[in-house]
Amino acid sequence: MSKSTRQLNIVIVDQDASRRAQLTSSCRTAGIPLAQGVSSARLAADLLSSESSRTGLAIIVTDGADTDLLRQMQQIADAAPRTRLLLYSSLSADVAESLLALASEYGLVPIGVLPLPFNEDALLGIVGGASFEDSLIDDDALAPQLAEIQDAADRNLFEPWFQPQLEIRTGRIVGVEALLRWRLQDGSTRLPRSFLSQLEAAGLASDITLRTMICAAECISLVVGREKDFSVSINVSPGLLETPGFVAEFHAAVLKGNARTNQIVIEIDERDLREPSRTLLENLTRLRILEFGVCIDNYLAGGSSIARVAQGPFTQWKISSAYTAGMPVGSRAWSLVESSILLAHKLGVRTIAGGVETPSQMEKLLHLHCDAVQGFMIAPPMPILEFMQWMEARTRQSATDLSKFILTGHFESTVIDRTGVTQ
Repeated sequence: MSKSTRQLNIVIVDQDASRRAQLTSSCRTAGIPLAQGVSSARLAADLLSSESSRTGLAIIVTDGADTDLLRQMQQIADAAPRTRLLLYSSLSADVAESLLALASEYGLVPIGVLPLPFNEDALLGIVGGASFEDSLIDDDALAPQLAEIQDAADRNLFEPWFQPQLEIRTGRIVGVEALLRWRLQDGSTRLPRSFLSQLEAAGLASDITLRTMICAAECISLVVGREKDFSVSINVSPGLLETPGFVAEFHAAVLKGNARTNQIVIEIDERDLREPSRTLLENLTRLRILEFGVCIDNYLAGGSSIARVAQGPFTQWKISSAYTAGMPVGSRAWSLVESSILLAHKLGVRTIAGGVETPSQMEKLLHLHCDAVQGFMIAPPMPILEFMQWMEARTRQSATDLSKFILTGHFESTVIDRTGVTQ
């Protein structure tokens, strides 16, 4: 188990005392000392809210037609927003998936559903593979003041971190996503959701995006010697894409970083494509004319129409981690992922699966012929120097496990950590 998993505050909600004790014991034996069991969601909510400094995971177990599940999830969400949720259930797959969708609406973070009876390996696999980046990053501070934002921008404290993208068929690292981070004076970092709105309010979003793009382009020049088709993806807000002159400024930033436009992929969240403005679509098309790639981020989770995504100027679809995480074979989520990959290939669009955390997900996506994957199964986001060290270490180490995976379809190796050493 990783350090972040060992620090999880796991609360198991189950009215069956003996089963609750078994689940709790399994977690503790696996190296999760904070696991504890309770008989009600109210008690779970109290425990999770009292440990707000730790990442919480609620495991709700139900073996019958219990409509009280909705109230239980709401209780936990109200007391401890952003708590991870794992369902252990005998309910049908369609009902379980609907419950997970509702959990997201309540403010929880669903990480999967497992069928009863209890299976220890399945439990530890999904808990051990789930992404708990939030627990490693100081993201709960008060919203920053505009003066703090301006000072951080003046001191170049906003920086891109890079998360590798692996071409699943060959095992090559073919790109990265540049993810913005704010490095604080104490060495900790903050995620964009804690400061992005203030950055935009201060009128600094364009400047920071262009700075990030120059750094990302320079990253390409460090890697491109051995990976000719290496690319960098970067999220750009719809507000910037609708700003007059931004496409020209963005193009200039890429050239300043000595990169080619066909090595840069602009990502836009699918939610922003529900009712896109004409200006937004025009500028996305201008970017394609300049040979930039354009990717729909969080595909399947944004609610845009099939016609919109099929007819737009898109070269990639990044499938939402809400669908790739814990997707059981035969589920509706599995069918949506499978049909999306098939449709993308028919349209000549590249597919990337986000949030890939476990070998079983890698195996499923390989069999579906997904083009690339991104997630903690490969590596977490890293500062540029750390990413380059990771790439060097990965180049030196044996590819035996990966070769076996490609030939047999069974991935048996463990997660590669940030230093590139298997653990």
